[in-house]
Order: sequence, then structure tokens, then C-alpha cells
Amino acid sequence: MTDLGDDPTLRAVVKAARAWGISPSRFLGSRPETPEWTQRDRELAFALMEYEAGLCPGGPHVLAETSKPEYEGAFVPESDEPIRCHECTAGALLAEVMEKREKPAGLILPQLKIDPEVVAQNLKPVPPLPPELQGDPDAR
Repeated sequence: MTDLGDDPTLRAVVKAARAWGISPSRFLGSRPETPEWTQRDRELAFALMEYEAGLCPGGPHVLAETSKPEYEGAFVPESDEPIRCHECTAGALLAEVMEKREKPAGLILPQLKIDPEVVAQNLKPVPPLPPELQGDPDAR
């Protein structure tokens, strides 16, 4: 059985073929054959299913690696600056508001869009703080 865990390029090819609804060999340029799916294509499809079954439901991590006992408490932030997905944040806040409504929120799928005016405002430079707010004792 093919192991896609060690080959991110091949894994990407099989995922792309799946997304387009064609066999990996066809995705890579082979001419249509009968049958469309070769034995190798079927092996790759099963290998992708096996790989994805081993991923952590909370993220794209290989659970067999990230759940090792010696890794307990070992995952620390890469930097002091976390990355925030602003779309997910807005969706989570909207879901929280919807949960407080009388109807169940599980049936509601919020549609989010980017507000170009907010983006333009966020791109403007931030003016400097006045000296009295900068924490410089000589400026007072």
C-alpha cells in the first residue's frame, strides 16, 4: 500500500484529482483509458483515505505523531504573535450571537464578506501617540 504521509507532492496530486473528479493518472496527463481508474489510481485513492483517517479532527496534524506520550506539553507557540483568521473570528462571534436566539443556530450558515471600507481603514497608518501618552517622564 502506498503511504502518502511521506510524499506531500503526491498527496497534493491525489487531492487535486479528487477535487476535479478524475483519476490521478488522468490528472497527470494520461489519455483517457478504459477503465479510467488504473490499479495504481485505486491504490492512491485508498492511500489518501487512509492518510486522512489518521489526521487529528482538530487540524491537519498526523495524530500518530502528535499524540505520542513524549509530546505531552511539548507543543508551544512558534512566536509571541499568534495568527488570527479574521473570517473564522467573525464566524465564531456570529455563531455565538445566533446561539442566544430562540431558534437553534445549528441550522444557520452565516454568509460573511469582506467590507472594503474596513480594509481601507485598516491600511491607513496609525498616528503616533502624543508625548504625554508615550510613557516618557521627561515629556510631562
